[in-house]
Amino acid sequence: MTRKATESLRCGFTTGAAAAAAGVAAYRFAVENKLPATVDLLFPDGRIREFAVTPAGSGAAQIIKDAGDDPDITDKARISAIFTFLEAGTLLPEDYLIDVGSGKLVLRGGSGVGLCRRRGLDCDAGKWAINKVPRQMIAENLKRAGFGCKRNWGLLTIMVADGRKLALKTLNAKLGIENGISILGTSGIVFPYSHKAYIKTIAVLVQAVAESGGRELVFCTGGRTLKAAAQYLASRSLVIPDEAFIRIGDFISASLKEGEKARRQSPNLENIVIACMPGKLCKYAAGFSYTHAASVTQTLAPLVEIVTELTADSSLAAAVADCASVRQALSRLPDKILPQALVKMADLAFVNLKEWAPGLNLRLLLFDFKGRLLVDRMAEK
Repeated sequence: MTRKATESLRCGFTTGAAAAAAGVAAYRFAVENKLPATVDLLFPDGRIREFAVTPAGSGAAQIIKDAGDDPDITDKARISAIFTFLEAGTLLPEDYLIDVGSGKLVLRGGSGVGLCRRRGLDCDAGKWAINKVPRQMIAENLKRAGFGCKRNWGLLTIMVADGRKLALKTLNAKLGIENGISILGTSGIVFPYSHKAYIKTIAVLVQAVAESGGRELVFCTGGRTLKAAAQYLASRSLVIPDEAFIRIGDFISASLKEGEKARRQSPNLENIVIACMPGKLCKYAAGFSYTHAASVTQTLAPLVEIVTELTADSSLAAAVADCASVRQALSRLPDKILPQALVKMADLAFVNLKEWAPGLNLRLLLFDFKGRLLVDRMAEK
């Protein structure tokens, strides 16, 4: 996808923004005994945006989430809220108690909102999976709507229709969030096909492993390498929890930097395994920090250099340089030098990989296109 096409895509709003808008509408219903057709919501960027409100029964106000042109699992999710005034606070262990002006807000997750069971996330362990910025947006916008001008208590319950089913299509189970989706968002806005959002997801997964005391992370470039790495490491009697296997796609540098950051906060984290295929490895050896084919032209320079060093055969080096892909180039290497060439390419890659995560032990697993192991290599200290 070109930059021009990406920039023309339509932005949407997060589950956190939808929950905040539903909360404001539910509060107004409790005060005015009439559900508003729309509500205005203040976003973290200081702008006001309007949301359409629909009834959801039993006094609940509903917002239909719009993810814009992003392929978001929660697009069109029905997020609703009920607000009731309380004489005094009755807290469940999972609830948040939030100061709003002079008032107190009990924030609760209802049907379809998950429970956080692990440390290291943006919601507290043992609490509803409602992240920090959505909680702030809810509090700030309820205050704008009038709640908190008196010393009163309110209970706001957020619900997501079919939230449990939606959660099955997300990373929630791996993160330790049970029985529903998370109410997320750091800006309130969903940016379509956002690299920043992908890296943020990787960061959350890494931090969750570190906070739970994990010692290893397994960065996999895709589904095939994840499956192959899990099977191979298990065969070597390495017990690594499922949540430590993280699909990083093309974001090798950003992922390693997140691992390094997590190590500084959680010293138990010591090791990163990188599982990839030869095409990605050649790009690592060439020093590319981001490897998507639309942004980075496949280079065969590291492999040509290695072939020249191993064979001094200029015709073979020229044949490799003339290939359209790493896969084609490897098919031209004689069997007697192929394993050594791959090991040397791994060592070249380590020079760059260690720059991005100097404090961690790095191990590289290289698999072929059928999931067979080609190289298992540790970076030299």
